[in-house]
Amino acid sequence: LFPYTTLFRSLRADSAVVSSQVIAVATVNARGTRDHHRLALAVHSSRGNVTLGLDGGYDGTQWAGSVDTLAIDSSTAGSWQLRRRARLVASAPLVRLDTMCLVAHDSARADSLPASVCLAGEKRTASWRVAVDVAQLPTTLFAARRITSGDSVTGAISAHVDARAQGTAITAT
Repeated sequence: LFPYTTLFRSLRADSAVVSSQVIAVATVNARGTRDHHRLALAVHSSRGNVTLGLDGGYDGTQWAGSVDTLAIDSSTAGSWQLRRRARLVASAPLVRLDTMCLVAHDSARADSLPASVCLAGEKRTASWRVAVDVAQLPTTLFAARRITSGDSVTGAISAHVDARAQGTAITAT
C-alpha cells in the first residue's frame, strides 16, 4: 500500500468454524491510506457478538494508533464495552498496548460499581510485560460451569496481576 493510495476493502465470511466455535458471520472493513486508516472487525455467533475497531497509520517501520472500539455481547458473560480508546504500537521489535479497559453493562447492578477488566502489555524481542486488573467481576461468570446441583457461589473477584519476563526468567506479583 502506497502512502497516499486510498484503500477500501470489505471481506465477509459466512459459516466459519474457529476452535470448534461456529461463527455465523465475520466481516472485516478497511478504509483509508497507509498513513491513516481504519480497520473494523465484527463477529457474530449464536453465543454472542464481538466488534473491534482500530484507527491509526503505518509509517514504513511501525504501525501506531489505537483500539477505539471493543464491544462484547455474550449470552454467558453479558455486555462489555471499551471504557476509552487505548494506544497500540506494533513494529518488528516492539508491540505495546497501553491500558485498555472493558466495563460490564449490567443494569441489575446499577447500585454498585460495574465490573471491569483492564490490561496493558508490551512485547520486545527478548522480554515481555503484562498487567491485568480485575474489579468486581461476578463469580457467577465462572461458577455455573463448576458448581454441582444445590450449591451456589456469590460475590465478586477483584485482583491485580503484574507479570514480566526477561529471557527465560519470569516474575509475577
